[in-house]
Amino acid sequence: MDEEFFRFSKKFLLISLVFTAYKLFLGFSLDLTPDEAYYWEFSRRLDLSFYDHPPMVGYMIFLGRLLFGDTAIGVRIFTILITCFVGYLIYILGKRLSGEWTGLVACTIFHTSAAGVALGFIMTPDTPLAFFWTLGTILFLKTLDSKTTNWWILLGIVVGLGGLSKYNMVFFGFGAILVLICFGEFREKGFPKNFALAILFALLFVSPVFIWNAQNDWVSFKFQLHHGFKPSDRSFLQNIGEFLGGQLVTVGPVVFFIAVFQILNALITGFRKNDRFLFSLGALAFPILFFFFYSGLSSKVEANWPQMAYITAIPLVADWICRAPWSWKRILGSILPTSIIGLLASFHAITLILPIAPDCDISARLHGWKEMGEEIQKIDKKLDGKPIFVVQGNTLAALTGFYGKIPFDRIVEVNLKNSWQFWCRDFQLPPKSNAVYVDDNQWSAWQEYSGFFEKTLASVSVNISFSDKKLRTINLTPLINHKGGFQPKKL
Repeated sequence: MDEEFFRFSKKFLLISLVFTAYKLFLGFSLDLTPDEAYYWEFSRRLDLSFYDHPPMVGYMIFLGRLLFGDTAIGVRIFTILITCFVGYLIYILGKRLSGEWTGLVACTIFHTSAAGVALGFIMTPDTPLAFFWTLGTILFLKTLDSKTTNWWILLGIVVGLGGLSKYNMVFFGFGAILVLICFGEFREKGFPKNFALAILFALLFVSPVFIWNAQNDWVSFKFQLHHGFKPSDRSFLQNIGEFLGGQLVTVGPVVFFIAVFQILNALITGFRKNDRFLFSLGALAFPILFFFFYSGLSSKVEANWPQMAYITAIPLVADWICRAPWSWKRILGSILPTSIIGLLASFHAITLILPIAPDCDISARLHGWKEMGEEIQKIDKKLDGKPIFVVQGNTLAALTGFYGKIPFDRIVEVNLKNSWQFWCRDFQLPPKSNAVYVDDNQWSAWQEYSGFFEKTLASVSVNISFSDKKLRTINLTPLINHKGGFQPKKL
C-alpha cells in the first residue's frame, strides 16, 4: 500500500478535530454508564482476563486513570483518542478504494452514526476491538501485497491484541481465511507459510485469556456460548425485528441496506475481477454480520455485536456514493438520515428531551449517578468510613465504588453476578462491622440479611430526577453491628 495513501488532507483534519472535540464534550458532560463503571472495576482488579470479557478494556481504563484519576474522562480518554484514529484508518481505506473524496465521506459516516458517536466517548470492549480490527484490516491488505514475513508477524500480534479486547475478533480470522481460500495464487500454493506464523503470534498474544480460563474451568467461554446462543422465547418476527431495528438506528436506515448490498457486491465483483482489495473489504465484514443475522433469527442479539462489519463496509458505502455523478443526492439520501439519528441520539443523551420512559431509555443511564454518590459518601462518613457496601446488582456495585469513592475491598455484590463471583468468593464480613445495603428499588432483599445485624437504621431513598423526569430510586440501608453469618450467595 503506497505511502501516499497514508497522507491526510486539511479537510480530513478539520472533520476529525470537530468530531473529537464534540466527543470530548460528551465525555466530560455525561456520567458513566453502568457498564463503563463495571469495566472501571476491571481496572481496579487487573487480571489476565475476566468472567464476561477479555482484559484489554480494563488495561486501557487503568492507563486513563493514571493520567486523569478516577474521573469520567479518565475512564473515557482512550476511547475518544482511539476513535479518532479509527476514523483515520477508515479514511485511508476509503481513499485507497477510490480517492480522497471517498475517504472523507467514509470518515464522516463513521463519526456521525449513532454507533460512531457512542463508540467515540463511551468506553466498552468495542473500543479496543474497533482499533485492532481496523488496524488489522490495513495490515492484512499490506500482507497480501508483500512477501515480507514481518508484516505477517505484525498482523498476528494485532489480531491477538484484538482477541485480548473482545471475542468477536475471531470473525476477523474467518474473513481473512475466506480471502486466502478464494484467490488462485493462494489455492495453488496453499496457505502462505507465513500465515501459520501469524496464527502463532495471534495465539501468543491472546494466551492470557486462555490461561485465565484454564484456571477457572473455561467459565468465560461457557458464558459467551450460552449468552450468544441462548434461544429466545419470542417469535421469529420479534427477534428479526429487534435485530434490524438495532442496526437501522445505530448505523442508519439507508446506510445499513447499502452496506449489506456493498458487502455482497464486493465479494462477487472482487472475486470476478480478481480484485483482492475489494474482495477483502467484503470478506472481513461478511462472517460477523452473517453470523449475528443468523443468530438474530432465534436469539436476542445486541445492536453492537455485529458492528465491526461496518468498519470495512463503510468505505464500500462511501465508494458507492462517490462513484455516482450525482453523488450529492446520494450523500443527502444516505448520510443525512444517519447524521440526523446520530445527532438526535447525542442531543437526547445530554438533555433527555425525547418522550421516552426512563425504564426504556438507555440515555437515562448517563445521568444521576453523581447524586447517588454524594449520598453514599455522606453515609460512609457517618459510619466512620469503614462500612462494607453490600450491593444488589453487578453494575450498581461498580457505580457505588466509582461515585461513592469506596475502595474495592469494601464492596460486595450480594448475588455474586458476573465477575463478582471471583472478586468476592472469599469474602467474609467481620463480626461487629457495619454494612450499607444498596438496591435500585426494583426488588430488595435487605430484610433477608437484617437478621445478621443487631440493628437496622432507616433506609435513605435517593430519588434521582433529570429534566423533570424521575429516573430511578436508590435505597441505602445501614445495617449495624454484624453478629456473624452474613455471606453473599450466587443466584
